[in-house]
Amino acid sequence: MGYFSRFLKPGQGLPPMVRSTLLLVVAIVVVGLVVDGGYIDIEDPDKVTLTAQFGPLEDGVYPLKVSARVQNISDDPMLLTSPTPCDVFRWFLLDDNNDFIQSKPEEVCPQAMVSLNLAAGKYQEAEFILPIDARRIEPGGNLRLRYKYWGIEGQTKFVFETPQ
Repeated sequence: MGYFSRFLKPGQGLPPMVRSTLLLVVAIVVVGLVVDGGYIDIEDPDKVTLTAQFGPLEDGVYPLKVSARVQNISDDPMLLTSPTPCDVFRWFLLDDNNDFIQSKPEEVCPQAMVSLNLAAGKYQEAEFILPIDARRIEPGGNLRLRYKYWGIEGQTKFVFETPQ
């Protein structure tokens, strides 16, 4: 007789405590996968808005024009900080299998902290051009842009269509 034979009696199945523990573990794994997969956004959806549009191919690069907007929806001022000016907007691009495609290239940046005081009800908006290597993406491909704007993380999904 093995160690587990005292728990598994013929015709009785698993004891209730073991069943409830297994159910709890499965529920935690499912919730983790759903949140990690981006099916549920646990960030405040009104805090950051991001739109992205590809431009025409230029020298093997598709310029992805991104407009990012952070809005203070609270009644109090919000302090936005970034370790360097280059870290205000960070990004990386994934395919539909969550495989890495490309990220923001490293750049020489002054090591000076930047901050912005955003009054209640106000917003800060900026546009960025992301140089996406044409060899790394295919028309009709599902893409996910994960970003960090003023320290607030988010993601947006879209399908790459060849610009006209």
